[in-house]
Amino acid sequence: MKLQKINITQIAEEAGVSIATVSRALNGRNGVSEDVRRRVNALLRKHNYIGDNHLNREKKIAVVSAVKSFGSYVSELYAGIEAAATEKKIEYCIINRNENSRRKLLEDIREQQCSGVLLLLPTLFEKDLPDLAASELKVIAMDQPSALAEIGFVGNDSYKGSLEAARYLISSGHTRIGYLKYPSDTYDHILRVKGYNDALEEAGLFSMEGWYISGGETPQETCGIAKEFLKKHPEITAVMCSSDDMASAVLRAAWEIGRKIPEELSVIGFDDLPSSSLTTPALTTVRHAIRESGYLAMTELDLCLRDPSRPLPDQVLPTSLVIRESSSICSVENIQTPNIRKVK
Repeated sequence: MKLQKINITQIAEEAGVSIATVSRALNGRNGVSEDVRRRVNALLRKHNYIGDNHLNREKKIAVVSAVKSFGSYVSELYAGIEAAATEKKIEYCIINRNENSRRKLLEDIREQQCSGVLLLLPTLFEKDLPDLAASELKVIAMDQPSALAEIGFVGNDSYKGSLEAARYLISSGHTRIGYLKYPSDTYDHILRVKGYNDALEEAGLFSMEGWYISGGETPQETCGIAKEFLKKHPEITAVMCSSDDMASAVLRAAWEIGRKIPEELSVIGFDDLPSSSLTTPALTTVRHAIRESGYLAMTELDLCLRDPSRPLPDQVLPTSLVIRESSSICSVENIQTPNIRKVK
């Protein structure tokens, strides 16, 4: 398409703004309202205008999170993101928000002159999603889909993975299965609990009062909670966990109170972290392709920035059960348990 002979001054006059404002819009800088930015960008497209520093410069991606500590899951996700950035020569910056952040997320992204956004744990940014969707930036959310069509998605099949793990325990003779869930109700962890509950229901089993609890914010806190949980409920023969980190805390808690694994207690995690095959005993878990999802999201975002007509991804990666030494056939005599209560 032939470019129109128009300059930045004419764009500014037609938009009714200053040359400096057009320059900020061209370069993705702060100091421009989103309404003005959209008006300027519409004129740039109308006149097929390509500035020296605009479409020709490399696009930068903002990787946005709001985690208080970079645990095993986030570290694995960043490893995949970094692998893609290194291989594809993608420039990116990290924006880690907290409750003290005074500016809007979009303002932080504009300040870094980013053209694409990768949202980790988007549950923490619900209020920012409409602004991001209207910003004309390319945005992909990890692990939680958005109802907004302008935001892409890369996640994993948490529900199916948890359902498969619970069915495996039931087929191994376990009828008294506890669940240690992540303390926050993020989308993925809600699906993992649902998979557990649905597997019990289809087998005619339900969770008793107290068999379904939340872990702590730290491994040490989770270990303490798990220890009291196992002491209080010696009838439980298996525990499913929302993550491998939480399952490792259960392994430690069981060792401290003398519960033999897997002879007296089977334990299943979720994630299949690199360290999970090195625990004693090695952890049975659901494999969640964390690195692969980070790599895929970063790669797809870069491709969409290079080709604006390319649709944003809407992709769910499969999960699979990895059976190791921390689970086995139930060898504990079945005990009838009254007062059953379905987990909500």
